[in-house]
Amino acid sequence: MKFIDRLLYILLTLVLISFMLCGCKKINNKAVIYYEATTLPVTLDPQIASNDTEMVMIRNLFEGLMRVNKDGEIVCGVATDYTYKNMTYTFNISDTALWSDGTSVTADDFVFAFRRAVDPVTKSPYASKLGSILNAELIMSGSISLENLGVKAVDSKTLQIIMEKDDINFLYKLTTSVCMPCKEEFFNDCQGQYGVTKAHILTNGSYKLTKWNKEDFAVRMHKNDKYYGAFSASNSAIFMSSSPETDNLEKLSKSSIDIGQIKMTQLDESATHRLNNAQEQNIVWVMELSGTLPKELRQALFLSFNRSIYSGDLAPGFSTAYSLFPETVTMQNLDYVGMPAYNINTAKQLFIKSLNSFPDKKLPTTTLIYYGHESMQLPISNIVGHWQNNLGAYINIQPTTSMAEIENGLKNGTNAIAIYPITVTDKDPGVLCHLLGYDYAGASDKNLTTVQTNIMSQYTIMPIAFENSVICYSSDIIDFNFSLGNGMIDFAYVTKK
Repeated sequence: MKFIDRLLYILLTLVLISFMLCGCKKINNKAVIYYEATTLPVTLDPQIASNDTEMVMIRNLFEGLMRVNKDGEIVCGVATDYTYKNMTYTFNISDTALWSDGTSVTADDFVFAFRRAVDPVTKSPYASKLGSILNAELIMSGSISLENLGVKAVDSKTLQIIMEKDDINFLYKLTTSVCMPCKEEFFNDCQGQYGVTKAHILTNGSYKLTKWNKEDFAVRMHKNDKYYGAFSASNSAIFMSSSPETDNLEKLSKSSIDIGQIKMTQLDESATHRLNNAQEQNIVWVMELSGTLPKELRQALFLSFNRSIYSGDLAPGFSTAYSLFPETVTMQNLDYVGMPAYNINTAKQLFIKSLNSFPDKKLPTTTLIYYGHESMQLPISNIVGHWQNNLGAYINIQPTTSMAEIENGLKNGTNAIAIYPITVTDKDPGVLCHLLGYDYAGASDKNLTTVQTNIMSQYTIMPIAFENSVICYSSDIIDFNFSLGNGMIDFAYVTKK
């Protein structure tokens, strides 16, 4: 009997092990995940990258001193640990941290990267993230040399960062693109081509770049076999494409891609294909008035701006914006802060006064150009109609799909008014300030009230609406991670059946 009992026990154990192994097979660590990018990357130089796709790729190709884990917590990345004492951070860098060429990541790689970021010659769009480091702002203004930056290598594996002022968001900023390391010798060997071709990219993250076809856009990032950190990829590779002429929902339904952005209006249809989704309120629609318009005219248009005339016509996934900063960025409510109060009588007086600066004392032909989006067409028509009925301002409306046309039109005044979306890719409010055209190095949760008030007082930018981004993904994707900030998707956490 004992023999039979023991045999039954062994058989039962084997069955349980077999069952567990079958369950594990649901996750395919050799899987390739297909992702449809929203924009084309121009550069993978972390210190100057700016668009959505560049941020996604850099987040996965590089690793900084700190990293955001799948629960949204800020944890050590390249650093094994750190201390903060007397306004000085000291980071110990892992001995197993390697570049994709097999060489060690050192403290000097971060010193060089941070100096590049604050160097005015680099023109880093997010250099302001480092503004709280000792002497950073003076260097960015061109007042003192790079060597005075409060970042130094104590030895090859010990980095010190001396702060000039407290920054409660500093550890998070260290997870973002501009704070990624850069190997000086490799950078110099690139002779001005760093980050613009596959041959001129050296990375240290969960993935390595194995293909980057720019003409017929295609990117492949393979699991980095020289990465020994805590965030090793759970899949084999990521393949990225971008073909905007084909609808993403169609591609998802046909399993041509695994992950892609869809329109909010497609949510119900996506459910019929058993697709999953994740959303973030991270798009700000703004109206910008060209500086070529007289200030009295800009002020008149803003004082006669009545949100009630278009709010009811916003599509699902859109909401009326009463501030420049979505709460998903600031985690605080800035509604109405610094916003011009609706005052149609004062607006009429200012509008009439502004006409004196034009020939024939009348408003010349003026065009409002807007980024083509069917969901915004009716609200924009309502806004322009309100100006016409209440001020006598006759303004043409013109759609476009070119942000360059919008930028040029505002600059030279050919299109004096524009409405367009800004996609927020970072939780740092200073990044949105930069995207709005304002470099507030000190923009933080503590002074956003002042920042927003200052921006609104110039009568050039008015928030119109917030829109949700919707990322749709197939039922084969599990453990999907999508969050606002630093590229939004860390593919190291994403698994596929």
